[in-house]
Amino acid sequence: MPLIETRIVHGPHYFTKKRTFAEEEQTDKKAERAEDLYSQRVTVGLHEYDAGERSMDRIDRVLTLANAKMNGAIAQGLTFQQAWQAVYVDTAVPWKMADNSIQIVNAQTLMQVQDAAMEGMKQIWLKYG
Repeated sequence: MPLIETRIVHGPHYFTKKRTFAEEEQTDKKAERAEDLYSQRVTVGLHEYDAGERSMDRIDRVLTLANAKMNGAIAQGLTFQQAWQAVYVDTAVPWKMADNSIQIVNAQTLMQVQDAAMEGMKQIWLKYG
């Protein structure tokens, strides 16, 4: 609540600060922020992706698996570049877009989606404080 006034009130043996606050608008910023986070979308390449927290959780699972596969490919003797190409570029991942169509993407694209979504989430959090 915004502070309107601070007064010093004193008696014979003490001083006290009294603060008066203005009534704040009855908006539920948490609910507004949650709705913005839930309904966020980002465009990467030619496609629009859902970029809410639930979608980011799904992308996290794909990228976690991709990281494990990449480590396995390197452990089997592939170079970093070969492993990256095989896991992040050449592996097809069917993904449901914001318009509910299914497109084939790769882990590298999902990393770009997540990066854009994280930037969007940061802006939403800054907007609502």
